[in-house]
Amino acid sequence: MDRRETRVAASCNGVAKELLCVRELPGGDLLILLRNTEYPIQIGGKARQVVEQRYSIHRDAKAQQVVIKHSLRIAGGRIVTIASFADAMGDARAWPVFSRLAPDLRSDRFDLKAPASLNTLDMGDYDPRMQSLCYAVVAHRRQALSPAADTLPIALARLSFREFDISVVARILPQPTTDGALMHHRAQAPMAGATNEAMSEAELAQHLDAALRQLIAVPAPREQAAE
Repeated sequence: MDRRETRVAASCNGVAKELLCVRELPGGDLLILLRNTEYPIQIGGKARQVVEQRYSIHRDAKAQQVVIKHSLRIAGGRIVTIASFADAMGDARAWPVFSRLAPDLRSDRFDLKAPASLNTLDMGDYDPRMQSLCYAVVAHRRQALSPAADTLPIALARLSFREFDISVVARILPQPTTDGALMHHRAQAPMAGATNEAMSEAELAQHLDAALRQLIAVPAPREQAAE
């Protein structure tokens, strides 16, 4: 199958840990996979185990929209779509997807298990015994990224694909966390620079800091966050 895949990782005391995976599908659609998110959820009156958060980003050329879907893969392989948002392609060029205060990643289940042939990107090293990691994921379409005038205390990566780009912006905090938190953004969520032809690194940092204040103030239990 024609696809490009990139794993985004962070290192815990030198051990690479997977944060997310971005996969390009035929036609240019993107699938963002957030694995190791195990928690129970009620579906049809029965308790199910969620094993993967999934975010798909694609163009609906007929409707002239960009569509972002949030789905869950539950134990057994079933995919359940939780939410779907659309935005007119002419109105915005950038869409926040989710922000995450990572849990303690020292467990072996978070270890990066990517083959050498796969693209991997390391956002930096931190010690989860004394620090925590927060990052945000933003999708772009036909939008440039302008460097900041000064050095920002963040890690920033830009992944380029056929139809979309993905920016991942991360910050290391000086205190540890355990359960972490996950916050989903509506595709229509207001974001500085979203309608401009270029977005600055400073605007991405501001978006991350705004999300971080909410993640710390109301942490979602076991990474199960409100829409």
